[in-house]
Amino acid sequence: MKKTDKSLLYQNYQRNLIKATVSTNIGINNHDRLVKTYGSVSNRIEMLNRLKKQSKFTLWWFVIFITLGIACLIIDINGWFNVFDLYLVMVNIYLVAKGKLIGIVIGTIECVIYAYICYKSALFGEVIKTMCISVPLNIYSIISWQIALNKQKKEKFVDSQKQDDIIVRKLNKKEFALYAVLLVVCSALSYVLLRFAIGQKNALILSSIALAITIVGKILTARRYMESYILFNIGSGICLLMWAQTMIQTGFNLSDISMIVYHLACLTNDIYAYGLWKSMYRRVAVNGGVLLAKRKVKIKKIIKLRRQFRNLHWDKEIDISKNS
Repeated sequence: MKKTDKSLLYQNYQRNLIKATVSTNIGINNHDRLVKTYGSVSNRIEMLNRLKKQSKFTLWWFVIFITLGIACLIIDINGWFNVFDLYLVMVNIYLVAKGKLIGIVIGTIECVIYAYICYKSALFGEVIKTMCISVPLNIYSIISWQIALNKQKKEKFVDSQKQDDIIVRKLNKKEFALYAVLLVVCSALSYVLLRFAIGQKNALILSSIALAITIVGKILTARRYMESYILFNIGSGICLLMWAQTMIQTGFNLSDISMIVYHLACLTNDIYAYGLWKSMYRRVAVNGGVLLAKRKVKIKKIIKLRRQFRNLHWDKEIDISKNS
């Protein structure tokens, strides 16, 4: 190839780079590129690429906690209802971590089952948290997410973001301070409610904090903020301590072991889900120009880039031969 031809190819690549039509900025696994390269088998290749990206954590997480659920059944067959709730919450939190609306719908059903289990264990704070707070906030989340999904479909969001997945957001400093104050206020009100209005004695302080975390965390989830999983991580840890304390205070009950496994599954999933939502936010922020908009713009570089683009020469024949 002549030096002139190489120069023209380089200029052609620069032009495509500026227009964001090369693999560097549209992604090597872009659907249109796969169709163009592989034809009719492109859908199968895309499916295999997605399976490759599926985290090993998810596979092992399901295997481990399904096995632990079976072990709980072997230890105490009467605790089958608790194990059923464990499996249901696993499906719920997995789908929500993936940004799927159906996960919240399943979670609303699971809340009713969990409230009944807490009622039998005299954890009235958990019953109130679940039925009076979690269920209404789940309904609010369903409505909020559905509105956001409808808006995404109308705006035809970026190709790399599936239209049935929610767009994750991040708190700014002002919002972070506001929700921190709300968390403190909710903790104080929850303590007063549980102690004086209901008279709960078992794990009172832990129940109050868990109740406040649920309120603020569910609001953040409904508004699609990734920081919701920071609260859920803390909340799951507190719930583990709360159930352990309850088992010590009320006597060892074999059926309560499944609830320890329940919150352990939630805790491990919430740790993974935070990283997942963080990556979902970064993908949206980069493709949507959010991070770019926050960077300082150097006008001299933009003018220089525009001049270079204006001077580029496009040779149609070379472009066609390259893409064929």
